Amino acid sequence: MIPSSSDEHVSHPVGQDILRAAVGQAESRLDGRLAAAFAIGSLAHGGFVPSVSDVDLALVVDRADETVASTIDMVRRDTVRQYAGSAHHALADRLSVFWSD
Repeated sequence: MIPSSSDEHVSHPVGQDILRAAVGQAESRLDGRLAAAFAIGSLAHGGFVPSVSDVDLALVVDRADETVASTIDMVRRDTVRQYAGSAHHALADRLSVFWSD
């Protein structure tokens, strides 16, 4: 699953990589409950500035239970950890994950 219907709509390659990493984490942690993932905000619609913009991701799960919120928190934390020590850690640290069922 990719975070948008087409990669050409995501305006920054590192932002795109961060989204892919987060979606990969979500797919593995949500045990088949991930129904869709979307790049949102300036990364998806233009105006993205790597030094100040957030990397915004929306996840749709097919059923929410008491574990989903903590699982998605882990998705965000683990994605940010993947970039620790890299030149893109500050950008990854601005990953915002929104979700609904």
